Amino acid sequence: MELYTLSFPDDFWSVVRPLLGPDRARQTLELADEVEEYFGGPRDTGIARQFIRTHLPPGRIYVYGAGLHSENIIDILHRRDDLEILGFLDRDAERLKRFHGYEVLPPEQIVERDFDYVLVSYQRIEATMVDRLRQLGVPAAKIRTIYSDSDFIATAVAEQFSRIERRLDGRRFDHVIVRSGIHEVVPDSVLVELFPPETTLAIHIGPAKSTVAASPFWTIDAQGCAALAARIVKALQPKTIYLSTAQEFELFYFPIRRAAPNARLIHEIYDFFPLIPEDWIKLGINAGDRLIDLMRLANYFSCQDSQMIVSKRAGREWNKACEGFSAPYLFVYPGIGSKGSVDWDESTRNSPGDGPIHILYAGAQVPPHFRIYMRSDYNFLPLMEEVTAKSDVTIDIFNSSHAYEINDPSFRDYMERYPGPPITYHRRIPFDNLIRRMQKYHFGWLCLPPREQDLADQQVVICNRFSAYVYGGLPTIVDAEWHFIADLVAEYGAGLVIEDADADKVLRAISDCDYQALLHGTARLREYMWRHNEATQELLCQLVGKAAVSP
Repeated sequence: MELYTLSFPDDFWSVVRPLLGPDRARQTLELADEVEEYFGGPRDTGIARQFIRTHLPPGRIYVYGAGLHSENIIDILHRRDDLEILGFLDRDAERLKRFHGYEVLPPEQIVERDFDYVLVSYQRIEATMVDRLRQLGVPAAKIRTIYSDSDFIATAVAEQFSRIERRLDGRRFDHVIVRSGIHEVVPDSVLVELFPPETTLAIHIGPAKSTVAASPFWTIDAQGCAALAARIVKALQPKTIYLSTAQEFELFYFPIRRAAPNARLIHEIYDFFPLIPEDWIKLGINAGDRLIDLMRLANYFSCQDSQMIVSKRAGREWNKACEGFSAPYLFVYPGIGSKGSVDWDESTRNSPGDGPIHILYAGAQVPPHFRIYMRSDYNFLPLMEEVTAKSDVTIDIFNSSHAYEINDPSFRDYMERYPGPPITYHRRIPFDNLIRRMQKYHFGWLCLPPREQDLADQQVVICNRFSAYVYGGLPTIVDAEWHFIADLVAEYGAGLVIEDADADKVLRAISDCDYQALLHGTARLREYMWRHNEATQELLCQLVGKAAVSP
């Protein structure tokens, strides 16, 4: 089956080359300094609250960020008699309107207001919000940060590292796993086969504290601080580092590489930013121009200087991209489990008969106000509505981005639009529960009409939504613009590939299919994925084994 080709860059690194300096080694060191400053100090709420008590100057202030971080500090701000909160700034002001009784304004309106300074209240990278304020004309002298304040960084890093040193008590580790914990390709259940827990330390670098009890490794939380994570790695000087990063945490490559230049570095890269449009990146993680440059540079430097790159991308276009890598590359199918992990009865799934056809969508769905994303791979709801309107079809949506009740306001529109059949919207449920529920469905959904905006990444990526369907034995309805996924589905007969998808084409493909053949094809594809991952794991074992015996 020949699937038409979307735009994929002829030169994968074309957007990076203008950013490269003449001396790569020197630029690596300079970028490590910049990244440590960019991420600031540890995201320790207790230290941050103390900093607000003792270091913030008095004045009439706006607080930039009307989210969870501001929830955690607003009481301390109220206790400061010399601080007057005038209001809050947030890019989602139109929806929020008020926060703890204060008016919430779009950042663009700050230039019309009279104030002493803006306090940035954000637990991830403050620099992106500082950049936005500067673009709007706010002078640097009227912007205050918490985590990237130089006094905070010095105090917090020293305090937290001292605590960690006491915990380590001189213990040495051969291997260090550094994880952002946002997304992953290779789970801990596989890494534990590569790295002995008794000689391996895990460092959590993501925005939320790691769940130590759930990890097979002794875990330390670096609280989103690049300087602290690098200081730990430098003190340990491990033989092997497994760096697993997503989103802005790709930048940790620079300080980690500098901290242990002789370690064998395996980098699991979740996001390849040369393939992602800038408007997407800016909306998705509130990124400014410099952050986008840094993330693309991190991809480039790691793909040249790491000992191994691991990711979930493959296919003919990706093979061309890998020609620009100096580092060896390993492809892994994410979220596919292992052969021994299937403990449910798949014989209960029947072919579609006279009753309704049951379809499952399980994966991320962005809030409706993220309009840029709706131009590409999240605009499946109109097609779902048309399919259910034209035939006896029910669809359940389990949104992995909607985990808790606190997230309800962002997804209220979906909850109200789809309260029950034919389309029913749900919050995320545990993965094991989801896999077992798949036995009641006929198809997994990964199908959209032709995009308004092409995404080159969709041609080469294996998204976790698709892997989950295959793992659960569920044939997938996919449109042809998911190039590599569509090739796999067509080759193994593991679902339905729809060209230029619309409701009539989807329903015709379902009506004409040999469903039992699709079930067998999905099982064959799952077996192939398992075998591939087993071979990949063996290659990683060999690489780690070499590192373990190196001087």
